[in-house]
Amino acid sequence: MKQEEKNETYGYAVGVQMFDWIRKRNAPYIDKTQYVWKMASTKAKYFHLEMRRIVRLLILTALLFSSCATLQERAEQKEQMKKAVAEAVATKQMHIDIASMNTMRYGSRTVTPDFYLELNGDSVRSYLPYFGQAYQAPMMSPSQGLNFETRAKSIRVTQPKRSVSRIEMDLKTDEDTFLYVIELYDTGKAYILVRSQHRDPISFDGELLCELNYHSDHENKFF
Repeated sequence: MKQEEKNETYGYAVGVQMFDWIRKRNAPYIDKTQYVWKMASTKAKYFHLEMRRIVRLLILTALLFSSCATLQERAEQKEQMKKAVAEAVATKQMHIDIASMNTMRYGSRTVTPDFYLELNGDSVRSYLPYFGQAYQAPMMSPSQGLNFETRAKSIRVTQPKRSVSRIEMDLKTDEDTFLYVIELYDTGKAYILVRSQHRDPISFDGELLCELNYHSDHENKFF
């Protein structure tokens, strides 16, 4: 049965948009204006809520993509640093900037950024501070620290762990005989242990200088 036939049979103005049809048939009419207005007002609220949700979703999506890009960039930098460390160890060419020192008697101390250890083949340039006890009076002033240039008598390279390379160097100067142990991590972080015949041992924390962390203030220090 069609809608018009139903309207004729039951007398309801269902789907009728002409008021003259309602009047001629004396059909009941229900004014739904207030309900339509209420629905429209509620819809507006829902519209604003949906827009807020959409905006939040867009922001979260942008943050997610940004985070993914950042993670990918960090992964690429990590891989590049790993390659830089491997190349430095293989060629024995490296420059390590010192950040802090760990003394035997005076604890840990931060140092000024001008201290470093440089290796170029078997040539060693040591410009390191020193705090500790000397077992005999040094020929040079103690204030000069471990400051010298020399050639290594021997260099041994091992890899005690997957992410760590170790370089051991036997050094001799007019003042003392030294064992320098460099532990270089894939992250570019470095740990340096210095033992000598006439002084307390001392260690340093630093970082390998390469293109990833190179700045213009290193121009005069980089070999």
